[in-house]
Amino acid sequence: MNSTRCLLIFLSLSLLIEPWGCAGSTRYYYYPPHHPSEETRAKISIIGVASASYQPEVDFHKAIAKGEAVGYGALQGMGDIAGVSSGVPDSSGAGAVATLVLLPVGALVGAIHGADKGLPEEEKEKADAALRQAITDIMGRETMRERLVEAGRRQTDYSFVMLEGQELPETTDIDTVLEVSVQSFGLQGEGVNPPLIFFFDVQTRLARAVDGEEIQRDTFQYHSMVKRSFTEWAINDARHFREEFDRGCECLAERIVDVLFLIYTQGKGPVS
Repeated sequence: MNSTRCLLIFLSLSLLIEPWGCAGSTRYYYYPPHHPSEETRAKISIIGVASASYQPEVDFHKAIAKGEAVGYGALQGMGDIAGVSSGVPDSSGAGAVATLVLLPVGALVGAIHGADKGLPEEEKEKADAALRQAITDIMGRETMRERLVEAGRRQTDYSFVMLEGQELPETTDIDTVLEVSVQSFGLQGEGVNPPLIFFFDVQTRLARAVDGEEIQRDTFQYHSMVKRSFTEWAINDARHFREEFDRGCECLAERIVDVLFLIYTQGKGPVS
């Protein structure tokens, strides 16, 4: 077994055992359990990279203003009391009475908590506007596709070509098409203005150029390990949000290339 094959096996096992970070930071990735076979890869030479024609879904946990947070907190407090009470066995009916007595207490405590965590309306609107502008700017770019082409050229000996639209040129040497689409992205968290993580999901579809036959379809996920409040993601023209998206594209591009074109399974070659 030559040294190059040994190195590829080592990298493959490392990727499969645990998620790798990007640029020195640990982040979570999903790796598909299967990879294109060695026979399939042998037929690949020039890869045309295309973007999906639809817009991704934007999903982010919005900030809650103080007025809304009071009501939200009150309902949450009452729900917590009811949830605890429902889990306690009671044959005398005293538990139901206690629950009725404690519900206003739960509502009060929740309302106070909500008021403390809620944002001033002006601050909320300013942060919301900054993030919405960042989302508009991100959707107008081809960052994921560009990073994927760059990673492919950097990490492999295949030729990677940017495709314009979904159609192949009438005269082309492209033998394989890799379609990439950002399915969704945004900020995730629970509760009243909690720390939020940045996430996004990317789907890839590898197909033969000659007849469009699908070779493999996969989904990759990126979660930032850094958590920030809604307003922290939005400050300075949503700089952290924009940078995290770019960082995620870079990291996932490298992993997509690894999975589709580089990973080998020990003793058996690539998994079909």
